[in-house]
Amino acid sequence: MLNIGTTPDGTPVRIKPDHLTNHGFIVGMTGSGKTGLAVGLLEELALAGIPALILDPKGDLPNLCLLFPDLRPEDFAPWTPDAGAAAARWREGLAAGGVDAAGLAALLGAVDRRIVTPGSSVSPVNFLPSLKAPAAADLEEDLEGVRDRIRSVVGALLQLLGIAADPFTDPRHIFLSLLMEHFFKAGKDASLGDLILNLENPPFTTLGVLPLETAFPVDQRRKLVFALNALLSSPGFASWFDGPPLDMEDWLWAPGGRPRHTIVVLNHLSEEMKGFALTLILAELKAYVRRQAGSSALKWLLYWDEISGFLPPAPANPPTKGPILSLLKTARAFGLGIVLATQNTVDADYKALANMGTWFVGRLHTDQDKRRIADVLGAERGVQEAISSLAARSFWFRSFASSEPPLILRSRHARAFLKGPMTLQELKGLASPGRPAGAPPPPAEHTAPVIVAKAPVLHTPSPGEKGLHVLAKTRVIPRDTTPRGTAAPRESTAFFLLPATPRGAEWIRLEAPPSLDPGPAPSSTYTLPPNFAADPFLREAREALEFVAPRLLAVKVLANREAKLWSAPGEERDAFVRRCAEALGDQRRREEETVRKRLEQRIERIREQKERETQRKQAEQEELRLKEQQSSINILEAGLGALFGGRKLATKLKRAATGLSRAGTRRRQVLASETQIRASEQKIGYLEEQLRDLRAEMDAEARRIEAKYAGMADAVEEETVAPERRDLRIEQLSLVWMGANEVH
Repeated sequence: MLNIGTTPDGTPVRIKPDHLTNHGFIVGMTGSGKTGLAVGLLEELALAGIPALILDPKGDLPNLCLLFPDLRPEDFAPWTPDAGAAAARWREGLAAGGVDAAGLAALLGAVDRRIVTPGSSVSPVNFLPSLKAPAAADLEEDLEGVRDRIRSVVGALLQLLGIAADPFTDPRHIFLSLLMEHFFKAGKDASLGDLILNLENPPFTTLGVLPLETAFPVDQRRKLVFALNALLSSPGFASWFDGPPLDMEDWLWAPGGRPRHTIVVLNHLSEEMKGFALTLILAELKAYVRRQAGSSALKWLLYWDEISGFLPPAPANPPTKGPILSLLKTARAFGLGIVLATQNTVDADYKALANMGTWFVGRLHTDQDKRRIADVLGAERGVQEAISSLAARSFWFRSFASSEPPLILRSRHARAFLKGPMTLQELKGLASPGRPAGAPPPPAEHTAPVIVAKAPVLHTPSPGEKGLHVLAKTRVIPRDTTPRGTAAPRESTAFFLLPATPRGAEWIRLEAPPSLDPGPAPSSTYTLPPNFAADPFLREAREALEFVAPRLLAVKVLANREAKLWSAPGEERDAFVRRCAEALGDQRRREEETVRKRLEQRIERIREQKERETQRKQAEQEELRLKEQQSSINILEAGLGALFGGRKLATKLKRAATGLSRAGTRRRQVLASETQIRASEQKIGYLEEQLRDLRAEMDAEARRIEAKYAGMADAVEEETVAPERRDLRIEQLSLVWMGANEVH
């Protein structure tokens, strides 16, 4: 039985090792005690003689090697500055659980412990076996298993290149998988070099039913050639093929049949390289398990700490997801138990959660996580309420392999000292042959730690203590063509430096770039920041630089807001004022010209109206003269008709009346013309008044413009102007080993 803790009243809680073939899930927010619970569980498995493969993306689980049977402060001293207090705390905690020196010694000798660090020279792993051809019998009997392994290897390679390729639809994935299968069927290993050389001229001409050049043209294959060749030629990638081979039998059993706990530490890798290593390890484990005889008893355990990002819900499908889901479905038939741990239930695919038979649920922060737990566990209605009030190191525990109801579990005190995440320097030689577990880390060596990153790693030539920094080369390329654009720095290059510390560091601008060499400096010591993962740090550093660089590139300038002018770098105040005066003079003349044209256009329109009205008046006056003459003639005709119109009186009177009628009509026409003439005279007077007002307005505008620009050229202020973020280019990021006194 495995002693995993106690109930709140102190009753021991034990489970059968075989229950873990139904797999387990540990979930809880930061500080809930997941690491302590996992260490206790792995210690119990060690005492039971169960081999374990421990995948550790964070770097906490090498703590399993920190076993001090004598619990002396000097044993703790290399691992903590507060050694006395740590020793006393561990002595008290273990005594409360009934563990003495003999119990610690028994655990120390129960299993062989090995630490491996893929992609690092500390304890490298040779991943070439993943590219070696399987035995002919395996190809015949388990072709589908071989193809699963090929898909995993190809997916991991493409992930290293930053390519998220679907294994069933992406031609890059399909092509590389077919090429690797072709090599395996021919009994040849599929080295990266062979894959690259056969990409342009492959041994087949079709992809499915389509010609290869239609489904995956040569120009697209050539891009893949260049990407894979760059990866293969990278100095950092060579460490992936150093050291002992990836051999699951060797990872689970020491010579002589002694069980082994292999701890795979990955906290020094980027997320892409973590995925690469995990995918190949899981594929190798899956192939190993399928070769074993079936068993209902627990034969080995896979513990994976912090699965976030590697087993996400659909539709995300990283290369690690397929192998672990397949293992969860089939491993129990071969005696392999799997325990996964994470901070949030939403980090895991539902199909994975559905395969979990044992649950350790710690304190959770979000209602979404609590609801997910309740949904997965179905009938357990009180789960959300139970986990909302959990204290640290307390877990809601349920094993569906047991008839016991759920209970609150308090994890037992770890026998190993829980130091926290370990650096590569601390891992050197830890639990290696000839060196006891828990021995202090070796002294710092005069060699730079291996860093696997998608960026060059350089060194300053001078000796001394070296810390890791990020060096950025940037270029400002202004696209602003307005006068304000002259305020920002012109097209220029600048260098920035960021210490590679986990938190709190800020970018600084360098006066000049440092002198750099590609190799380590002699007589130097190198200190790698704890829990350092290069590529995630570089991504965060780039994002931070994009935000702060404009501020760091800001310059002090003179500004004349009225003139909309900013001084050029180095321009003296007097010269800038003269430039402003010239610009404002031009601006004033343009404004005066605009006002003059506007008013002169109005004056011209009124002049034209006055001219037309004057001409109309003159025409009416001429018409009036003619009408007055005609009216006089008509009156005279009427008088003469009355006197001499004929013998009869009636005829005389008729002629006189006709003449008078005509004279009246003419008179009315005369009066109408006189009225029209007076109206024209009034309108002409109104237009003349408008002309006088416009001339006065022109004079007033001239005085206003003169007053407006008086003293404007001297209205100069100092301002801080930064380039736009869109104008900034980060041309290169490099990792640089340099001393604190070398930063200028």
